[in-house]
Amino acid sequence: MLSKGLVDAVISESVRASYYIEKYNLNNLRIAHNLEYDYHLSIGSTRTLPLLNVILSKTITNIPKEKIEALQLKWGYTKDKVLFFDKQTLIYLAIVFGIIFPFSIYLYIINRKLHREIVKRKKMIKELQLMRKSRLTQMSEIISMIAHQWKQPLNNLSLANQLCISKYQKGTIDNTSLENFKNNSKKQINFMINTIDDFRNFFKVEQTKIEFDLKDTLNHVIDISKPSLSNHHITLTCHVKADEDYKLMGYSNALIQVLINIINNAKDALVDNNIDEKKIDIRLKHVEKDIVIIISDNAGGIPKNIIKKIFDPYFSTKEKKNGTGLGLYMSKTIIEEHLEGQLLVRNQADGASFEIHLGTHPSTL
Repeated sequence: MLSKGLVDAVISESVRASYYIEKYNLNNLRIAHNLEYDYHLSIGSTRTLPLLNVILSKTITNIPKEKIEALQLKWGYTKDKVLFFDKQTLIYLAIVFGIIFPFSIYLYIINRKLHREIVKRKKMIKELQLMRKSRLTQMSEIISMIAHQWKQPLNNLSLANQLCISKYQKGTIDNTSLENFKNNSKKQINFMINTIDDFRNFFKVEQTKIEFDLKDTLNHVIDISKPSLSNHHITLTCHVKADEDYKLMGYSNALIQVLINIINNAKDALVDNNIDEKKIDIRLKHVEKDIVIIISDNAGGIPKNIIKKIFDPYFSTKEKKNGTGLGLYMSKTIIEEHLEGQLLVRNQADGASFEIHLGTHPSTL
């Protein structure tokens, strides 16, 4: 009746229900729940056959325990066998699990990739923000350098202009004087134009690596820095062996930015410490497979308690001068990530020494 849909449910002993489900192959039925009661099975015989009663009693008594448990498991009459799912439900669960589990693994992998990408993007954004802030700080220093570079040619132009006016007023001006005024003015103006071009290239972002000569790069940096250093009575010397090759593949403007930053830091240290004979020394040499640029000063060195922190972002010893603490951090980033080198610092006898290793990284100093 239940299998034919004539009734919705049947209450029966679990043994009887299991027997009929298996006997008649009623796969569309299942036992929903077993009531908590003990089912006692007994075998009786007539009183007129006492011997049969003895035989049956001994037979039942001698049935092995394993056999009884097997029968109980077969017909569902045991508390140890709990039927949670039928065969069809298990198939459905297997299909669902086979879809959900791989999809969950896929989502986990995608989530990990997205997390790594987000962390990477955040790092890039932070570095760009730091670089932009560092560039803004350097722009004020560059403007100061341009002012020092222009000071002399503007003074020369002013003197030439006064001389020309004076000769005109005295009536002694001639073609030779005008030609000299024109040539001198043109020379001073061209110098100022070249200065602007040099500093404009300084901020230009290079997209591809080029081969450049470190000797030319150092000379360029010295030409840019000398007017500002001379204004503070700082002597800058450069030691380079003319017969050695110092060519390198990389980004020359990025290296110029680092060199100028280190030189400016040395200048500030010399001025702040009131050194009498202010000196900055630059050396270019080969150390095994590396090309090494050493920039040293005689400003007294960096205190031991902060020397390991000077490359940290926002760490500055110039708080009273509104230092951003980004110059050396960005310099180290540029050397290590863009030029594939290493920027190191140590104290020497009378000051600090910065070493830029370009090429293979040095294992020791």
